[in-house]
Amino acid sequence: MRVEIFADVACPWSYIGKRRFEHALQGFAHRDRIEIEWKSFELAPEMPPTLALTHAQYLSSVKGIPEADALAMEASVTRIAAAEGIDLRFDQVKLFNTRNAHQLLHYAKAQGLQSELKERLFRAYFTEGRALGDINVLVDVARGVGLDPSAAREVLETGRYLQAVLGDEARGRTLGVNGVPSFVVNDRQVASGAQSAEAFRKLLEASWREFTLVESER
Repeated sequence: MRVEIFADVACPWSYIGKRRFEHALQGFAHRDRIEIEWKSFELAPEMPPTLALTHAQYLSSVKGIPEADALAMEASVTRIAAAEGIDLRFDQVKLFNTRNAHQLLHYAKAQGLQSELKERLFRAYFTEGRALGDINVLVDVARGVGLDPSAAREVLETGRYLQAVLGDEARGRTLGVNGVPSFVVNDRQVASGAQSAEAFRKLLEASWREFTLVESER
């Protein structure tokens, strides 16, 4: 059974949703039959490669949220993430355009390391404050999960997977995906947002019943 997860590396709720979905999988009897594929979704495709603002300043200046409210939002999300074992450090975040990171994830998929790279990118951005807008840093992160650094650099410098990124986003639109994280099971069932592990478990069980019924009728 295939689960496509539309997410962005710069979205804290995508990180939280990933962890909660993983918790749901741990208690799912058929987890070995689940194929997970991360799909690209850019929250801010127009952003420059790097942006010299704090996360709260970005929310204030670009999204129109008062900075005090933005800081309060960060504190709330940080507490929620901590309950899932995630250490969010918004004060260290270095804003960047995520398109290159999405291209790198497509390359990682071809090498069988997409999930590993997704987790590593989240941690590098939200916990370690690494400058992922710098190709050299992205290449180093790729190396850390076992990807060939020379090949990773070539992917980023040539834009080899750009059309794959844009294709993911086009597919998301056809499925009604308009935010992240969004979970698509077998092309049909869509769950939006970082739902609870229990909600994800129920989604998996319902989808599995439908999946096995369809398979038995073939």
